[in-house]
Amino acid sequence: MPAVDSAILRLDRRSRPLLPGEALPAYRDLVELGFTGRGGSLHASLRALHPRRRLDTAFRTAGLDRDILVGHVHPGQWITLFLHLYRP
Repeated sequence: MPAVDSAILRLDRRSRPLLPGEALPAYRDLVELGFTGRGGSLHASLRALHPRRRLDTAFRTAGLDRDILVGHVHPGQWITLFLHLYRP
């Protein structure tokens, strides 16, 4: 018997996208900046482009601690951060 782990992934298409199409490049930029690792935390990385006050509010709204590592942020929390930080 092989010693392997397995999982099932189910994807459901949304009836409406969470973000408008024109916002996708800015969303990708936010995620890319978050994964740079500058400063050791997601908050520190995002401080490169966003004021501390707005970041603090976005993090509270997303239910994130300021010292959270980027790998522990749920996809829905990324959307919440983006919606609070994005200025078209």
